[in-house]
Amino acid sequence: MEEYGNPHKSRVILYAAFAILGLAICFTFVISVIALGIGGKAYALADDNGNSNNNIPSPVVTSLSSTPPSGYYALGSTVVSGWKTNYAPLTFARSDHQAVTLADGIYVMGGTGSNGEGATPTTNVVEMYTPSTDTWTTKAPLQQSRYRFAASVIANKIYVTGGRIQDDLTALSSLEVYDPTTNTWTYKSPLPFGISDHTSFAINGILYVVGGYDGDYSNILNTTFAYDPSKDSWMQVGSINVARGDLVGVAYNGKGYLTGGWGYPDYSLVTVLEEFDPNSNTWIIKEGTTPDRGGDRGYEVLNGRFIVVGGEGEENSNSKPLQAVELYDIKTGLWTPGSPIPYPILRTGCSVWDTTSTTTTTTTTLYCFGGQECPGGFNTACLLDGPAVDVVTVAAYAEHTVYSYAPLS
Repeated sequence: MEEYGNPHKSRVILYAAFAILGLAICFTFVISVIALGIGGKAYALADDNGNSNNNIPSPVVTSLSSTPPSGYYALGSTVVSGWKTNYAPLTFARSDHQAVTLADGIYVMGGTGSNGEGATPTTNVVEMYTPSTDTWTTKAPLQQSRYRFAASVIANKIYVTGGRIQDDLTALSSLEVYDPTTNTWTYKSPLPFGISDHTSFAINGILYVVGGYDGDYSNILNTTFAYDPSKDSWMQVGSINVARGDLVGVAYNGKGYLTGGWGYPDYSLVTVLEEFDPNSNTWIIKEGTTPDRGGDRGYEVLNGRFIVVGGEGEENSNSKPLQAVELYDIKTGLWTPGSPIPYPILRTGCSVWDTTSTTTTTTTTLYCFGGQECPGGFNTACLLDGPAVDVVTVAAYAEHTVYSYAPLS
């Protein structure tokens, strides 16, 4: 598969090297080098704004360790990030699917087959990706083929809710739970009514299902439903401030967060971020607006930040897949741009995987699977709700903090 580099940078950052000769230390700052990798593969590095890190003063030593070498002091640090795409592709093209992480791998499930928009059969196929071996394993299929659904993990089990079937006019209310120890899916108590294009997350063992559309897209929902696995029961626990579908949501540090989507009065873009407190079952609008990136984005929590990937934008009344990556720092409440994904994409499914590269360093990598492009290719626009083309591409994004050190004398 073709390997893509970040379009905003043309060089790989190189490690500063130094040689120790007897008692004299001679430092040679070659060209700034850092050869980091995702799963053992090198990739181009940049800061969160996509800029190459070529301005480290010389002579210096750069390292992934936060502890200065003997005889050095700390100059500072920078976060470098990058994407790679030379991974084993999906076994078939799909979009409007979901990807979640269990202990043994990343599970990719459901979605549509080749050009989306209800024009091709929905699928119930479930496959597990193993990052360490870059391989795919077929797992038990969903009992119901579906797309535009939500999936979350509680106690190493997958909870799939709602979605749509082939006719695109029927929203599902069913809940399926996957147990990896038995490789089986089991139906549980359904939602009160059919919902699609919603989001879900889990807090303290409770599943929350938020927003979305009803069966014929006539109503944009503001509902929040909570499912208790120990009781196999649902209850409505509150309403979001802005009804929206095609939204994305995550849980972090005991609270829920959602962003994006399309809402009232005319399916317009929603640009507010909301925070959910499960203790009071209330939603509040956070200060500031979310990036103007529409819906249908890949999303996850990465290193304490809410990351959103690609999505659906508009160009001359046409729909256009996006390349942008944004990160919301949950502690500071600030959005910053990340390194763009190498190709514009919407309706992709993303999940994170932790890889321990040393006894002290753990790399958290975001993997994004499949999605949609327009028929003319990655850089074209297509009619709103018109045909789009599903893809098999797998892309991975990782961040590292790189520390710079200078000699004391």
